[in-house]
Amino acid sequence: MQKKIEQSFVRLKINLERLKIELSGRDTHKCLKEVNKILDKINRAASQFADFDMESMLSEELMLNSSATKMLNNFSQIYDDYRSNRVAIENKKVVELEKGKIENALSISEVEKAITKLLFHIQKERVKQAIVHIKGKIEKEEAKKVTDMIAQELSKAEIHTVFSPSEVPSHTIVEGVFFGEFDSEFEN
Repeated sequence: MQKKIEQSFVRLKINLERLKIELSGRDTHKCLKEVNKILDKINRAASQFADFDMESMLSEELMLNSSATKMLNNFSQIYDDYRSNRVAIENKKVVELEKGKIENALSISEVEKAITKLLFHIQKERVKQAIVHIKGKIEKEEAKKVTDMIAQELSKAEIHTVFSPSEVPSHTIVEGVFFGEFDSEFEN
């Protein structure tokens, strides 16, 4: 009499918004263990961001930047609290007749107004770490105007800058995530 050998096979596709996993194998037990490990890690990572609800508040470019998400994760473990804000600065067109091109520039007065607005609800003296994301169709020297001014205002904080190019020529977006030990907003 011949014994019939049962074979098991697993084929799995997981399609989340930013993650796609395809897995197949002959050892179902091992495959399912791996799937559980993967889902557990995804769940832990999602719960860390869910606590702060950062994903819904921050731009997609910032959330997809691996160094920025690593900093967000590390700082959220160290500090109990964070604040975030976003502002838009209108770009000024500068015509370079000699070079034959048009460049975008930021007006110092507009940058000052935007930084005041960005930091208005932030307890500046309590900020320890700040991630500043600048998204625009500007040169890095222009973006430095923004980060220099933020660094002046947050003299006790360590500033980390992330830059993303943009297809929108009219405005530069500045978003900040500020970590520290803040007083309750109701105490002020």
